[in-house]
Amino acid sequence: MTFTSTKSVNSISIDTAVSAGNLKIGETKTLHGLFEVGEFNNYYKLTLESKGILEVHLACTYPNVDFQVLDKNRNFVGGSCEGGISKESLTRVINAGDLYIWVYCIAGAVANYSLTLRASEVKEVANSSSRFVKYKLKDLEFSEILD
Repeated sequence: MTFTSTKSVNSISIDTAVSAGNLKIGETKTLHGLFEVGEFNNYYKLTLESKGILEVHLACTYPNVDFQVLDKNRNFVGGSCEGGISKESLTRVINAGDLYIWVYCIAGAVANYSLTLRASEVKEVANSSSRFVKYKLKDLEFSEILD
């Protein structure tokens, strides 16, 4: 499957991003994509239904395929840009709402990839203050400064 390509983060719009649908807490989705020669960018729009821990995992057959997660205003949330053929991942506490996932190929060669998206419940750790909250997912612990 070939997806619509654009050249700039600023050109992302609802019309050019492929819908990845809604993701609820406890759900996992896997998307499969392909870059053909000369293609460099694929965009997905994802709606996270409630605040949660978002995990993004990218596995690819070609080196130098990376991803970024952007909020609805195209601000950088996080990403991964490991060199070589690898599995790349990101784990972040994300508020409910629309996100864009930008998968991009540095060299513009043929590459197949899978993008796995998982949302987990945010569990507050007991020793939280009103300004600083800690969350736990399996053996990983996250912290967040509240506004």
